[in-house]
Amino acid sequence: MAAWLARLAIECKRHAKASPALMKGWWAQAEVQAETCGLVPALAYRQDRASWRFVLPMSELVQELPQWPGIEHTVELSVAGFAALARERSETPRLPGNAKTQNYLKQSNLALRANGA
Repeated sequence: MAAWLARLAIECKRHAKASPALMKGWWAQAEVQAETCGLVPALAYRQDRASWRFVLPMSELVQELPQWPGIEHTVELSVAGFAALARERSETPRLPGNAKTQNYLKQSNLALRANGA
């Protein structure tokens, strides 16, 4: 798990409301930071009276995809979804999403959604 997490440049934000404009700016900041460090951008954020959420490039879930820039090419995960992905990546590092991952996500009923949809 530590090896996969070490690949991420995690930008953390806490704000009263996470508007689309704020999210776009936060993601752009995460991308610049990650590029500077040679890492994969990630965003962890929480708004008032809400749970923490994680934003990652789609390529972290479907590794056949390239890492496209922009928040429109990201997925948003709950804490449980992020933990499941970290656990899966530690067991099968840098493998495409496999049946085990898909089955776990379906059974856990984790909410994955493309950002900007």
